[in-house]
Amino acid sequence: MAKTKFEEELEKESGSCLCRMCEGKGLDHTGGKDVLIARLVAFEAKATEPEPEPEPEPCPVCGKTHKEGSAIGEEHKAEAEAKAKAEAQASIKEAVDNAELPEAAKARLIERFAEATTDDGVAEAIKAEAEAEAGG
Repeated sequence: MAKTKFEEELEKESGSCLCRMCEGKGLDHTGGKDVLIARLVAFEAKATEPEPEPEPEPCPVCGKTHKEGSAIGEEHKAEAEAKAKAEAQASIKEAVDNAELPEAAKARLIERFAEATTDDGVAEAIKAEAEAEAGG
């Protein structure tokens, strides 16, 4: 195998210089010149290896891994909004269906809350419709 430039430079050094170099890097500094050169070459090879990239952690929302720097919030924003709206619409429909109101009043409430992403205000609206029906 061809020698690297680093190995060639080390071979020019004296044994005592190689010992000091090994000692300075925290390596065993005993043995012949060839052994010291081999230790220094192995140390340099290991030091110049790139660190392995850490495994990306799975997304807490979907469990998938996303590319570095991707806008995870943006990826899930529409999904989360659709889910919130579906849950709210189910809750609104249940509350309106259970209300003792004429079908026309129920239809007005469903239409009024058609785009709602929460069921906030539904109970009050049902109560207002009931009072309007009772008073009207």
